[in-house]
Amino acid sequence: MKFVSLLLGVIICLFVPVVANAQYTDSPASPLTDATVGNVIDESAGGATVHYLSWTITGSPTSCSIAIETSATAGGTYNAMGSAQSCLLSGSVSFSGTTANFVRINLSVFAGTSASITYTYTGTGTVGSAQFADASLWAKLDALRAVEALKHGINKVDHCPLFVPGRGTDAVPYPTDQEFQLYSEHFGSSLVAAASFGDTGANGVPSAQNSIQTEALAQVRFESDHFVYNWRECISHRPTFSFGGAIGLTPALVLENLSSTTATITNPNARPMFQDAFGWSLGPKLNVVTSHTSQFSAFATLGQNYLLSQVTSFKQGSDTVTATPVSNKVGQSAIYWESGLDWKMLNTDVVNAYINKTDILDPPFDVSVGYRNDTRFKRAGDIASFVNSQAYAFFRFNIGLNKIVNWNSTTVNPGKGYTFKFGVDYERRLGDSRMPNATRYYVSANFDVMQVFKPSTQTSAQPATQPGQQQQPTPKAPHAVF
Repeated sequence: MKFVSLLLGVIICLFVPVVANAQYTDSPASPLTDATVGNVIDESAGGATVHYLSWTITGSPTSCSIAIETSATAGGTYNAMGSAQSCLLSGSVSFSGTTANFVRINLSVFAGTSASITYTYTGTGTVGSAQFADASLWAKLDALRAVEALKHGINKVDHCPLFVPGRGTDAVPYPTDQEFQLYSEHFGSSLVAAASFGDTGANGVPSAQNSIQTEALAQVRFESDHFVYNWRECISHRPTFSFGGAIGLTPALVLENLSSTTATITNPNARPMFQDAFGWSLGPKLNVVTSHTSQFSAFATLGQNYLLSQVTSFKQGSDTVTATPVSNKVGQSAIYWESGLDWKMLNTDVVNAYINKTDILDPPFDVSVGYRNDTRFKRAGDIASFVNSQAYAFFRFNIGLNKIVNWNSTTVNPGKGYTFKFGVDYERRLGDSRMPNATRYYVSANFDVMQVFKPSTQTSAQPATQPGQQQQPTPKAPHAVF
């Protein structure tokens, strides 16, 4: 029942991004020539954290003031978001990190002979200014890559072949420093909270427990930058180097000797089961981009698992069974190493994924295979007669559920901050037939730890300081040129 409830919760959460991507708009049907209050926009369903207002002036108004106003209720008191803006000339203003229930545009002052104004309001869940957020895929990728390239000492970059020039010198809507921070992470880190369902057994030697084991999995997984990536090119197939790992609670496969004061146990020795352990892992990766939305990696990992307890008790029917790890000259702590190959399919362009790190750590699809050597199964003591007991092959596959439901590889956005995943971790013995195979299934919620440190607001356009003065745009982030 608990498992069903968990799955229902995950399914419900899959559709949160649909709400989070909501967009609200308002614009007058015809140019305005007098002060007026616009329509009330109901944003109480949520999803809009960025508010963008632009206006176009015809003629020469003698006075003009416009503001985005918000209220907790449709008929309540409305207050200006930020401050009222002078609109004697065409301009725009944007606010990020603010959630409002109800919004309206108040053209509180407007006067002038043969003058008129038209405005457009957009409320969206996309972080960043509307100019940058509404840019095309390739223009936005060019902009992000130009900023990232300069950080790596590259002063000139190439346009993507599919880039379609627009207005302006190079037609790239460069982000501001603060906008780029919303997209960029120097180090990716994901907090994983999972329920793990494990099954293990061997030929003629069943698992220590006669039911699926449910264990907690709680880890922080991390990965570094992709060093030596060629940011000059739209897509680079040059091999890159990164390193990563994990630390936290994890189920560990253990061989147990069983005993009971009330039951007779058939084959009580070297029975496999999972035990809670505290573990860490760290290792390098060699990565090659295989397409705009995929990556292939070779990796090597060194890790260690420390059993939280040397003795475990559990119920088998009405009997209580005590499990103690086999005596093979290995204590509570055991080192392991593994190496293998990994392939990831991303839900965004690899440039975006390499910058925000979240989409590399928790992609929609991730498949890996390899070899594992675990000193937990050292050939000594109780298992001295076992042959090649430390050797295992593994297959791992996991999917990012919400990233599949909300798949859109034609947009570039900051990392979602969370991923709901389902995964399978299968280990197959390569040695003695008395060693167990093991399978773990898990459902997890992965949260981007670095999102906590992201800026919550963004600097809006500065208001005009003198009548008739054009608003000054927010400075763009330093970037390479094309």
